Amino acid sequence: MPAPLEVEARRKALLWIAGLVAAATLWLWGARGSMHSFAFLIFGGVLLFTYGALARWRQVRNVEPLDLSDPDAVARAIAARQAHEEAIARHTARISSRRPYATWALLAMIVAVSALEVPAGEAWVERAGLVKPLAREGQWWRLLTGTYLHAGLLHIWMNGLSLRNVGTVMEAYTPRTRLPLVYLLSALGASVASVVFVPAGASVGASGAILGLLGYLIVLARRRPDEIFPGMRSALVTAALLTAYLGIFGFAFIDNAAHAGGFVTGALLGMATIPRDGRPAARIWEVLGVASWVVLGAGAIFTAVMLLRR
Repeated sequence: MPAPLEVEARRKALLWIAGLVAAATLWLWGARGSMHSFAFLIFGGVLLFTYGALARWRQVRNVEPLDLSDPDAVARAIAARQAHEEAIARHTARISSRRPYATWALLAMIVAVSALEVPAGEAWVERAGLVKPLAREGQWWRLLTGTYLHAGLLHIWMNGLSLRNVGTVMEAYTPRTRLPLVYLLSALGASVASVVFVPAGASVGASGAILGLLGYLIVLARRRPDEIFPGMRSALVTAALLTAYLGIFGFAFIDNAAHAGGFVTGALLGMATIPRDGRPAARIWEVLGVASWVVLGAGAIFTAVMLLRR
C-alpha cells in the first residue's frame, strides 16, 4: 500500500492534471488558441503548478521507505531533517538581520523619477524614454534614462515589488555594492538588446535590470549551493520561467528582448564575479559597485532634468 505522503502527492497531481485539461480546453476552444487571451495566461499558470505537483509526486515515489528497525537509517533521517530546518532558519535569520538599504535606495530613485512623468505631460517618453531611433542616432544616454521610467502605476508597482523581493535576497547573500553593479550593467544590457533586436518604437521600465538580478542569483545558487536555503534555486528558475511565459502572453506590449538581455547580462556577471571555490571575489568588483552608485544617482538626476525641461 502506498505511503500517506505518496497518496497525498498523487491526489494533488491528478487534480492539477484535470485542471490543466480544463484550462487547455478553455484556451483552445473558448479563446480560439489566442496567446493574447487571459485563457492562455490561466493555462500557463495551471501548467506551472501541474509540473510542480508531478515533480513532488515523483520525488515522494523515489524516496526509500524508512526502516524503523534500523537505528542508523532513523538517525540519518533525523539528521537530514534537522539540517533542512537549520538551513531554512539560517536563511530567515540572514534575511531579517540585514536591512536592504541598497534596494530601498534604488526603489526611491525609480519612484521619484517616475513621479516626474506627471508634470512632464504627454511628452515624457520622447524626453527621456528609450526611443530606439533616437538612441541609434547618438542619444545613448537613453539606454539608462529609459529604465527609470514606467508606464503607469501598475507597471511601477509590479517592478517595485519584484525589485524589493529579489533585491532583498541579493543583499542578504552578496556584498552590498554588488546590487548596484549588477543592476546598472543589466539595465544597460537590457536596453542594448532592445535597441538591437526591436529597433522600432520606444521602451521604458526597470524589468530588464531586475531580471539581471534574478540571473545573477541563479548563478549564485548553482555555484554556492551550501550557502542558500533548500528550494531557492528552483524558486528562482520558476520565477524566470514565469516571466518568460508572461512575455509570450503580452509580447505586444512587453519588451522580451530587454528581459532576455538583462537576464543574460546578470547571469554573465554572476559567472565573472562568483568564484567556484568559495573564495572572496576580486576587490575590483567592490570598486565598480561604488562607481555604479555614482552612475545610477547621476542617471536619476539627469533623467529628472530631461523630464522637466521646457
